[in-house]
Amino acid sequence: MCGKPISVTTLFTEAIPSLPHAVNPRRSHPVFEFQHDSGPVEVVTHLVEDVDGKRNLVSVVRDIEERKKAEQLKLSSVSTVSHELRTPLTSIKGALRLLESGVMGQLSPDVTKLVGVAHRNSERLLAIVNDILTLEELHFGEMAIKTKDVDLRDILNEAAEANATYAAECNVSFVVDTTLEPAFVHADPDRLMQVMSNLMSNAAKFSPSGSGVNLRILDHASSWRVCVEDKGPGIPESAREKLFDSFIQAETMHEKAIPSTGLGLTICREIIRRHGGRIAFDTEVGQGSTFYFELEKSAEIKRSADLSAVA
Repeated sequence: MCGKPISVTTLFTEAIPSLPHAVNPRRSHPVFEFQHDSGPVEVVTHLVEDVDGKRNLVSVVRDIEERKKAEQLKLSSVSTVSHELRTPLTSIKGALRLLESGVMGQLSPDVTKLVGVAHRNSERLLAIVNDILTLEELHFGEMAIKTKDVDLRDILNEAAEANATYAAECNVSFVVDTTLEPAFVHADPDRLMQVMSNLMSNAAKFSPSGSGVNLRILDHASSWRVCVEDKGPGIPESAREKLFDSFIQAETMHEKAIPSTGLGLTICREIIRRHGGRIAFDTEVGQGSTFYFELEKSAEIKRSADLSAVA
């Protein structure tokens, strides 16, 4: 391992509290990233079985400072171009919207169709540019997180309503299955909506036509887990370790696969990290995937529950 020397004992003392939550029997290579005194560190833990059938955890520690610098350099270069693109793209999108609406005069059916295609593609390009700039804000700590007590049930219902049009385009539906009791967390509702929209659009893209994407809230002791469950093709083993990295796209044979920058999941991960939570997924090839994030229950709500229990 290159870079500054790292005390492995100290490193694992810091990392071990997170291990029980991250080691999933379905996943053989859980990955941790955190900031050590010597710099950014990655720990990859493998579940192995010896000849006697004894199961062990073997962890590999990597100094990822150079990799992080390379990612930051790439993001800075792309974001510079994105800043220059956003203004003209916004103007083009607005002009196409006016033409499509008929404000500038009636268009022939063929021209209307072409303008519609151009308008949708301009929206997609602008969304990509905005994703790049959002990721830049997150990397450089420029994104403001304005937290308050938020009921996750409201977030799921609003997200389903806001993304219904996109679901219809993909010929799928969003099915909300929340808890009867309030599910409060201390979070920024706008950023949680951004996370939900990214997870839901991915699920809709890769789901079979006519299927449903389930949105669930699960009670996990001191935290709430929000799940987005699809019935798509699943994620191949080769793509799982780096799925949350910038500009990474999972290979898929699904006919509805739509190219993208691969930034959506990276943005989701960074937003959830800023909230002190974790994001992960379970997947099975041919059966579908469930992406989920966990946030600590609101402290005020937990105190109320504890007092009710005592009473």
